[in-house]
Amino acid sequence: LLNDAIRFLRGEAKELIDILRRKMYEAADAMDYERAALYRDQILSLEKTIEKQSVVYTKFINTDVIGIYRLMDKVSIQVLQIRDGRMVGGGHWIINANREIFDEEIVSSFISQYYATELFIPEEIVIPVEIGEKEMIEKWLSERKGTSVVIMRPKSGEKLKLLRMAEENACAYLRGRETDTERALMDLVKM
Repeated sequence: LLNDAIRFLRGEAKELIDILRRKMYEAADAMDYERAALYRDQILSLEKTIEKQSVVYTKFINTDVIGIYRLMDKVSIQVLQIRDGRMVGGGHWIINANREIFDEEIVSSFISQYYATELFIPEEIVIPVEIGEKEMIEKWLSERKGTSVVIMRPKSGEKLKLLRMAEENACAYLRGRETDTERALMDLVKM
């Protein structure tokens, strides 16, 4: 999985899709249809991501877009990294979070933990919810970067479209990791 992520970030997505497609066919030949479906979903998600990489952010600044998706006690977090107006990569994380923990707390905590170890800090961080310690975190990030860092929640425009994309990717990633049993249980809960 780590090698696959590295391959994707290096721009070798087509090679990764070929590998996943081969694994999908092997799983189907072995009648492991659940695994084959998982590979199919990963391929579709990658193809969708590649297609959307052509999205160009007209502001030529470095931006990270953080999207989240919550399903029961799991939260999927997607970071889209935009450098000089081009989407260059990102990452996915899944965390366990009690339903009593608000999205604001999750996003705030994630930002603090992620950028504590991240070597590159962008000028702008787009988030899906307002966070309570925004000014304090901006100050901390600005001190680490040496220039101003702005955290913002978009209401419209390009930034909102990028945020929606990050949220869709977070959803697809979490949904792709569910088993058929979990999907069936979720369908029952929704009834």
